[in-house]
Amino acid sequence: MLNARTIPDRYPIRHIQDFSHNITGSKVFSTIDLVKAYNQIPVNGRYPKTAITTPFGLYEFPYMTFGLRNAGQTFQRFVDELTRGLNFCFAYLDDFLVYSKDEEHEKHLKQIFDRMREYGMLINTSKCVFGADNVTFLGYHISQRSKATGTKVESIKNFPIPKTVKELRRFLGMINFYRRFIPDAARIQAHSMPFSLVQLRIRTQ
Repeated sequence: MLNARTIPDRYPIRHIQDFSHNITGSKVFSTIDLVKAYNQIPVNGRYPKTAITTPFGLYEFPYMTFGLRNAGQTFQRFVDELTRGLNFCFAYLDDFLVYSKDEEHEKHLKQIFDRMREYGMLINTSKCVFGADNVTFLGYHISQRSKATGTKVESIKNFPIPKTVKELRRFLGMINFYRRFIPDAARIQAHSMPFSLVQLRIRTQ
């Protein structure tokens, strides 16, 4: 009921691949993960509207929780403000990538830590990587040359031949995650799509 009555927030969430535009020439990387990220954002005074029924009575969320209609947009706006002016940091929701060309990386980390302290953010050190020459970030293996992670590539290679429209859409969705790294992706996909499935999709629309 609450989500149905909530006015949609149109704030854009970044595309996952956007970070690749900025890391050219970088050699040192860090990834930062926040502790229960959404739960660090306080809800305004109307948080009784978030109440849910439990065996112990009503439970209200004084901090933002997953499932609220605009939670993702609200948090992306927050981290964009937090990292404003820090052109060595890319933030996708609660995942942060810090990239530098040399020893200035330590200075960059201090700046982002100072900013997080200013905004009252807590980080999950057990899931962070600092000062590495390669890291895994949002499904990509990041180094001086970024590439897809082995596990995701293996998932694509081992995917069974699609036999239904639903299976085909799922497979194309997996490929589209790395589409920008596949030369002539549109032409390859057009020639590889079974004609019978194309007909079926047209008939079902």
